[in-house]
Amino acid sequence: METLHARLEAAYNALRSQGRVHTQKDFAALLGYTRTTISLALSGNRSYLTENLVLKAEGMAAQGQTKESPAAAEQDIVVPAATAKMYADMAESIRILSELVAAQQKGGAAQDTTTPAVNG
Repeated sequence: METLHARLEAAYNALRSQGRVHTQKDFAALLGYTRTTISLALSGNRSYLTENLVLKAEGMAAQGQTKESPAAAEQDIVVPAATAKMYADMAESIRILSELVAAQQKGGAAQDTTTPAVNG
């Protein structure tokens, strides 16, 4: 019978090969654990390497193996709420900056045609 450590590593490697996780941080987010917990569990620390953790990891890995298409697997990627908010904030900032640049360009073009340039 495989040890908990070997089973956890096998599940982690399966998820990596499926492209569902790339790092321990991704693995932790997918399972709902902290990166530290996953790191300690993967290093074999018995305090963090629990049957529940391993079962959850194995379940996630098994789900990926039953997916019919890569597009379906992408739907299961978990994006932490803080990351999603950061991207939404960035998109909003880009939208606002684009509007400001467009307004300045319109205002600058009108100003260039009516006001002569002043050499300092």
